[in-house]
Amino acid sequence: MSKMKKLLSVILAFTMVLAMSITAFAEGEKAPATKYSYEAYQIFSGTVDEKGELTGIDWGTGVNSPALVAALKADTTFEGAFANASSATDVAAILAGYGNDSPKMKAFAEVVAANLTTIKTTGDDKVTLPAAGYYLIKDADGTVPDGESYTRYIIKTSSAAEITPQRKADVPEMIKKVKENTTTTVGKATLRDYETPDDYNDVADYNIGDKVPFQIVGSLPSNYADYKTYYYQFSDSYNKSQLALDANSIKVTVNGTTPVTGFTLAETDGGFTLTCTDLKTAIPTLTADDVIVVDYEMTLLSGANVGAGNGNENEAKLIFSNNPNKGHDGEKGETPEDKVVVFTYTAPVEKIDGTTLAKLENVEFVFQNADNKYVTVDENGKVTGWVDTKEAATVLKTKADGTFAIVGLDDGTYKLIETKPLPGYNAIDPITVVVDADTTNTQDWNGAQSSVSTKVDLKVNGTPVTGEKIVVENKSGATLPTTGGMGTTMFYLIGALCVVCAGVLLISKKRVAR
Repeated sequence: MSKMKKLLSVILAFTMVLAMSITAFAEGEKAPATKYSYEAYQIFSGTVDEKGELTGIDWGTGVNSPALVAALKADTTFEGAFANASSATDVAAILAGYGNDSPKMKAFAEVVAANLTTIKTTGDDKVTLPAAGYYLIKDADGTVPDGESYTRYIIKTSSAAEITPQRKADVPEMIKKVKENTTTTVGKATLRDYETPDDYNDVADYNIGDKVPFQIVGSLPSNYADYKTYYYQFSDSYNKSQLALDANSIKVTVNGTTPVTGFTLAETDGGFTLTCTDLKTAIPTLTADDVIVVDYEMTLLSGANVGAGNGNENEAKLIFSNNPNKGHDGEKGETPEDKVVVFTYTAPVEKIDGTTLAKLENVEFVFQNADNKYVTVDENGKVTGWVDTKEAATVLKTKADGTFAIVGLDDGTYKLIETKPLPGYNAIDPITVVVDADTTNTQDWNGAQSSVSTKVDLKVNGTPVTGEKIVVENKSGATLPTTGGMGTTMFYLIGALCVVCAGVLLISKKRVAR
């Protein structure tokens, strides 16, 4: 009998080396980039021999063994395997039959974590184990840095030594883009295998009143399968005096193609959230290779900032489950915010006398875009829309200082058309105005946009504007030579008089000759 026990001990030691090198997830692929705080709890005590095998197995100091055995018996995951177990050796023998990273091995780690004592070993990045044994190693609660995720519980056999836990804890990523409606992009953003559509940038420009398309793309962590539930929320922030959400425009898809439901919209004082409390239930076919794509539109409002150095910012972040371990479903992390900027511009006009440079008041214009539509503006000159006819357009009238401005313009080509010159002044031909903006200057395509400014130039009839205004000169009228006026009539009268005089003279001469 004694020989049988020794043989069983050898077999257990050998198989436990296989099982006890298990982590409840496979140990990771790279060293930590930031500092992590760990706790190590001894499940089994024993001796690690020269072969690295644990022998002399007994209960360790880190677990409440009676409670642990009772929990193993009650957990249906194990299908009654622990029904007759009572000792550390009994439990170890059953564990030896479980495969590395198997569902039952993960379940064992979770049962252990629920039945720990207060006896533990702690360390930052590294843990010095005080004695040989079989250990559960975990992140200390509340210590994982913002934007990162907790590891699954690590199960490891070790001698008394300093160890560095190798993590396999992943987090999702998120990118946000805005569509540029007139400028072709110089690159695309990618997330997993998904590429953002053409013309989606970090920066764009629009008319006030335009619908602006946005897109947010979120990925899933590589260890998504380890989670039992998965919380997923897009949080979008913007100034509501500058932008207004069109809730009916929101479309959520997987990989940009398959429409999905399960997300709830909530508008907030500072923006909106789009939340799925459990992706696992809402979209059961999701894998770690998929991305969630949100497309939506917002209207650029009259309260928008105007000008090249004063854009309208829109930021988003992703809030996600960050702890795959049982009992921690409510814990969340969040990605860094990703920002896009929408710009709109102004076209200031000044009307002057081309000779005296005097400011000309009450000269009237209309303003036309490249689609042959005419602008309407409010009392402050801010764009309110575009109409089909000149008669429906807003009459743009110069003030006492000879100026007016069209505020809230997209980049593009326009025409400034004078409809009513002042009395005594000649009418002018329509003027081509170009608002030339560069919105591709500081984009990195896969991260936070690095600048909130862009570059804009004004051109008039192809010539760059050197000052701050589009200066329109007008010439007063002038008297020019004509035909059919008084001068011709006088010539006729004088000629007729000469003919009469010549006739009288001729008659007189004839009488004298008689």
